Amino acid sequence: MVTGATTIIINSILSACGAAIFAGICVWVKSLYKKSKSYDKALKALAHDAFYRYCRYLEPCETLRSSESENLTYLYEGYHSLGLNGTGDKMYKQISSKPIRMEKN
Repeated sequence: MVTGATTIIINSILSACGAAIFAGICVWVKSLYKKSKSYDKALKALAHDAFYRYCRYLEPCETLRSSESENLTYLYEGYHSLGLNGTGDKMYKQISSKPIRMEKN
């Protein structure tokens, strides 16, 4: 037979276990969030580097091949979707305005 004191003890233990599980889940979620912020920074750095390198490669060209223009747009869209703008927008507009020559198959 369960007495009132036993019920209080069992409820207290279950409450403590529930709080511990909840705290563990909170710590886990927080660590995932921190890790995702690190990945976000790394992704932005890589997108920025790839876009700027490609722009510097295309800058001296008087015309762009159609594949170069497509690749530039693809890199810019990824760069822009991450919130990286400013100088990149200017570079994209400048380089993408160059004449495009069709490639021979």
